[in-house]
Amino acid sequence: MDIITREFLTKNGKIKIYCIQTGRLAIKKRALHSKNPGLLSTLNSFRDKEFGVWLPVWSWLITHPEGIFLIDTGLCADLFNTIYFKKLDFI
Repeated sequence: MDIITREFLTKNGKIKIYCIQTGRLAIKKRALHSKNPGLLSTLNSFRDKEFGVWLPVWSWLITHPEGIFLIDTGLCADLFNTIYFKKLDFI
């Protein structure tokens, strides 16, 4: 897990941003390298059996003069269940 920290000085005070890697995900190769976004491209990515490189999933913790904010961009734990995508494998 990686944590990246940056500080910014504003006229209202100091803002600190913590970028916290909370996981990784892989995207289908066809979706990753698609040149023509749209419905057909999306449907083709469902048929693809190969995944691309692992990409980080980030959460952001921001300390601000007005308070602390947590922004979670993660995914649910159900994705680790091997049958999670079975219901989508109809194409």
